[in-house]
Amino acid sequence: MYLNEAKTIDDLAECLEIKTWQLKKVLYSHGGANNKYFQFEITKKSGGTRKINAPEKSLKLVQKKLATKINDLLHEEKGEAPFTPLSQAYQKKHGIYTNGLIHRNKNLVLNIDLLNFFPSLHFGRVVGFFMKNKKFSLTNEVSVAIAQLTCHDGMLAQGSSLSPVISNLICQSIDQHILKISKEYKLTYTRYADDMTFSTNDFNFINRLEQFVKLLETQIKRDGFDINWSKMRFSGPDVRQTVTGLSVNKKVNVPYQFYKNTRSMALSLYTTGHFTIDGQEYDRDKLYKLEGRFSHINDIDWKNNLLYERYSFEYQAMRPNNKSHLLNGKISTPYLYPEAFSSREKAYRNFLFYKYFFKNKKPLIVTEGHTDIVYLKSAIKNLQRNDLNVDFLKRSKSTKYFFGFIKGGDSLKNISNLYHNSSLMNISNKMYKYGIKPDQPVILLLDHEMYKKVQKDSPLMPLANYWKDVSKFPIIQNFYDELHQHGFIHLTSNLYIAVVSKKGTTKDNIFEIENLFSDYVLDKVFGLGTFEKKYKGSGRKITKNDFSLIIRKHQKDSIFEGFDKMLDIIHLVCVDYEKRSGQQ
Repeated sequence: MYLNEAKTIDDLAECLEIKTWQLKKVLYSHGGANNKYFQFEITKKSGGTRKINAPEKSLKLVQKKLATKINDLLHEEKGEAPFTPLSQAYQKKHGIYTNGLIHRNKNLVLNIDLLNFFPSLHFGRVVGFFMKNKKFSLTNEVSVAIAQLTCHDGMLAQGSSLSPVISNLICQSIDQHILKISKEYKLTYTRYADDMTFSTNDFNFINRLEQFVKLLETQIKRDGFDINWSKMRFSGPDVRQTVTGLSVNKKVNVPYQFYKNTRSMALSLYTTGHFTIDGQEYDRDKLYKLEGRFSHINDIDWKNNLLYERYSFEYQAMRPNNKSHLLNGKISTPYLYPEAFSSREKAYRNFLFYKYFFKNKKPLIVTEGHTDIVYLKSAIKNLQRNDLNVDFLKRSKSTKYFFGFIKGGDSLKNISNLYHNSSLMNISNKMYKYGIKPDQPVILLLDHEMYKKVQKDSPLMPLANYWKDVSKFPIIQNFYDELHQHGFIHLTSNLYIAVVSKKGTTKDNIFEIENLFSDYVLDKVFGLGTFEKKYKGSGRKITKNDFSLIIRKHQKDSIFEGFDKMLDIIHLVCVDYEKRSGQQ
């Protein structure tokens, strides 16, 4: 059922695919939907705070369903966009970057801010829109219900998943009115929530500016809004022009001062353990505050690289045999060519290394694959190893790009390079120069493959390949014997290498972490099939990924008995590092 077919509360519930009593409970129980919010404040870039009203779980679920139904109706006709490109906020493939890009490299830029944007979108306005808009034409009963689900204290709630959608819907008419005026003055116009931006290359507009602003004010008031005069800005080509916080003079970019301040905050963090944002001091427990700034800078740089393909020609000669060296406009493996990183990227990379490898709050385990994490987490939980409060390095776009943390044993070599004295990727030495000492060990976990080769002409096993690559560390005599005997070796700083181990194995045994489970579990997989490494062509073959999902659901103490020695080794690494770092 489409939303515009709903005539009653019962119809609305059916449209949202929930029971009527569930919808009525959200709407009317315990003081109604208005009381189903919790409030908190966030700091605005311009100073001061903004109150956010976040819906409780039951209301949030209904709001998400309603937002989906609204968008479904708006996309009913194939290819129809829900909102015009004039609105750059709250839409996929649109945002502050695309908003700035439209006004990039213009001679004149005018910024207008709407006063009390969300409070102006009040309860009655929401009801009126859904009743009068031809696309919806809802009954009063359904329109009021939608307003109740959307508004808090009589206005659109900042924090609701519905508010962005509805604000864009209501503002479609004002966008068209402003666009008409803008065309008369030959201006380019966009709106990002309450931020209106106008730009032109025609210097004659300066003589018509006052006339335009008066006409604009009249129309804005007619549409039920007011101008926030304190935030109006008119910029020429000789000063820094900004659109939704980004400079747009030559290219869309984070203002240099923002990056400079962020870099200074990071340096303060490294040297003192504290950093200050907008006059508020934070310590290492609030790293996300600083990470958000670095991430914002990197995101804008990433989009610029997509647009300009900065590396496409510059590094072609470096990798002539690899035709897929570009990833979204950037070199796909910059960790092999660290000189390819820009100064901004290096600053962000250093911060991420500090966060993940030096100031990690728990011992960090780095695995060859994501399924290893599932097994170890399940084993620790079900065997009640309270002595192991550990964390795992997760694969993400950032860890892949900056550290080469990809799938397989090669990713562990790339992590090791972050500690090599002779490696261009070495970041560990930078941290020590700042006077920072790592808090917890980092454990690289490899499969139990002590032989260098299975057969004469076979390739190196991952463990042998790893050691061949990281032999720049001080040579450890009898590496494989030591590793098999103790299960781990300390490499340098807080970096350890550990090998998957179980009781009763010899150095000749070759196995992966799945072999810590019994043969019975691998052969039968709880009656669902056979694990792929033991599959012999009959029954169902269970892949690694599926096996990990099954293990996660069948968590019994008995199936993790083979993990005892492995978990003991992780514990011994933690004890060893405590001794080395003088924490005991």
